[in-house]
Amino acid sequence: MNKDYAALLDIEAIKKLRILYSHLLDTKDLDKLTELFTEDAVCNFGGGRGVWTGRDEFDAIGPRFTRNLIRTARVATHFCIQLPTTGSN
Repeated sequence: MNKDYAALLDIEAIKKLRILYSHLLDTKDLDKLTELFTEDAVCNFGGGRGVWTGRDEFDAIGPRFTRNLIRTARVATHFCIQLPTTGSN
């Protein structure tokens, strides 16, 4: 498969995942939201707001997080997707 075409497919998959993530947050479907992450996922909010590691921790903290978050603001609005380059095409 052409590298450019494969990169476009990867970008589209990432876009779909981001939209699904936002939808699951909006609907507070924590079970499906947690399934989007790998077992060893790390979520770092920066600014001392916490670091979550792994699905078990997401499961434990998730309900409180989404309850407070969805009350205040929409989570995902704009993303910049950059794939690593491995040299020339």
